[in-house]
Amino acid sequence: MKKLVWIIVVLAVAGGIYYFSTERQVTTQDVREETTEAVETTREYLEQEKEKFVDSMQLKLDNIQQDINKLREEAKDKTADGKEAIQKKVDALQDQWESTKNKLQEAGSAGAEKWESLRDGTVSMFDRLKNAYDAAKQELVD
Repeated sequence: MKKLVWIIVVLAVAGGIYYFSTERQVTTQDVREETTEAVETTREYLEQEKEKFVDSMQLKLDNIQQDINKLREEAKDKTADGKEAIQKKVDALQDQWESTKNKLQEAGSAGAEKWESLRDGTVSMFDRLKNAYDAAKQELVD
């Protein structure tokens, strides 16, 4: 992602220099303006990508919350021992869900410097949550 940002900046600056060099002499001010515009465009692009990610991940979290709720309901039909074991797993899933949601909120409000690592951390947490849900669901079926 950082390479993409730098490529966009370099291309914008090079394009600006080329444009201005064919018509007139390029000044330092011209380069500053073009660079500022490229940086702002890059910032807007990254913000849009972050919003898409947060929206997509929030939808996934909403869906798995519904699945956890269904699992909780299905556990009610189990015997006392099975019910208690599944309930513990469901409670653990709910805790994982809360942690993942908090990480997503942190990622959504993060600046560009922390965004990538928080995004990756959120994806990793969601994957663990999904795997834990799948294991609990399989245990309920067995």
